[in-house]
Amino acid sequence: MVNINARLYRSPISATFSMHITAEQMDQALASVNKKYTIDGGHFEIARDKHHEGTLKVFKEDFFMSEPICRSLEMDWTDAMDAYVMDKIKENMSLIAVDDVTGEIMGIRITAMSKKDEEPFDPSMTQDVKTIKAFTFLKYCNEKTDFFNRYGVSEAIEFVAVAVVGKYRKLGLGTKLMAGAVDVFRYLNLENMYVKSIGTSNFSQKIFEKVGFETVWQVAYEDYVVDGEVVLNNTGVHKTAVAYVIKI
Repeated sequence: MVNINARLYRSPISATFSMHITAEQMDQALASVNKKYTIDGGHFEIARDKHHEGTLKVFKEDFFMSEPICRSLEMDWTDAMDAYVMDKIKENMSLIAVDDVTGEIMGIRITAMSKKDEEPFDPSMTQDVKTIKAFTFLKYCNEKTDFFNRYGVSEAIEFVAVAVVGKYRKLGLGTKLMAGAVDVFRYLNLENMYVKSIGTSNFSQKIFEKVGFETVWQVAYEDYVVDGEVVLNNTGVHKTAVAYVIKI
């Protein structure tokens, strides 16, 4: 169970977990990550209060608009999606890359805690059919993966999304955000802790595998059928969703 220090983690969900991480411990881990990884013209920070809106903006403009499931369903940005993502960001566990000169967010690795038997999304929050379809698919992936029973744990760190702002792409920043986020938690010396995630695009899958994540389960989008119909058509070159895990 994580009892997270209120100075760093204010989410009511986070208060139910067992880790106790202080702001000072997180800052020390972050300093080690900044020593290990060099970003041309930038550095890593933890997304805290002053970064929340900017992190959400990057998610909306540089992840949501191009993510295969969102594009396939032609999803619109909804209040429910806004609230869901912001709740994750407010756990203050996300790693961001920040431009040294402008202070602009260059890229994000949204991170949150996940608990066994916890519903990640409440369908009653929205009447938007497309949003419900997207989260129903992700719930299907989680049920098939059966992560918590598979690994015999009750909680895990979850990588929600990785995104790089357009003008900072093709510099290897996505890989550094992924590897750096893993190392933040490794430097905290957490006991028997895993990072889990679902890679929904070829781009994210390549990064997961490069960083050393293990493939746990995968499904082809064309094989996800509900009431006799393929739900996720037109995903382009992205053909599968893959569940990943790495022990830290």
